[in-house]
Amino acid sequence: KFKSFKELKEHLLKYMTESLLNNTSYNYSTTINGNTITSYYEKDGNLYCNSWAKGSNIERTNYSIDDSTFAVSNISENSFNADIKAVYIWDGSRKVTVPIKAGIVKENNKWLLNTYQEEQ
Repeated sequence: KFKSFKELKEHLLKYMTESLLNNTSYNYSTTINGNTITSYYEKDGNLYCNSWAKGSNIERTNYSIDDSTFAVSNISENSFNADIKAVYIWDGSRKVTVPIKAGIVKENNKWLLNTYQEEQ
């Protein structure tokens, strides 16, 4: 879908702040155990993703909206916090809940994800 990292970054900035984007694995590279791994690379006019990053959250496709909850707090004209209990279902019945804390801010008349933290 994207021909360059610049195109991907422009797309993601429609949904998240630049500070959040700069602190995520969508960056050009990630360091794990002292090894720097390129997350995305451009070749022959296309953008490619290393397989370790591409499939890292593939199991999250079984999101159950009926079982999940979403609550907001600290509401102002330009921001709010969200506490999410995201429920995922595997094998048709096994449910796993992932608690998420998020901060949303209004920038240039758009609501953007500013912080995102999955809790254990």
